[in-house]
Amino acid sequence: MVINGKILEVKSDLTDDIVSEFLEIANQKTITTIKIDSHVVTSAIMQTLFCLSANKKIEISDPVLNKFFENITFKE
Repeated sequence: MVINGKILEVKSDLTDDIVSEFLEIANQKTITTIKIDSHVVTSAIMQTLFCLSANKKIEISDPVLNKFFENITFKE
């Protein structure tokens, strides 16, 4: 996970064992967008992303997973 300005970029697998760490990093107020470039995203991470999507833009490189977030609007 790398923070570039207001964007959190994730290129590693997102598994259940890092949910707490991921949430702590992703929930920072300065981060407005979360970009995920991984095809391994577990259900616990997806639930976390849905919670975060109320205030942050979620972009996932996997087209199937990205469909879940296409019609969600977020607060800026």
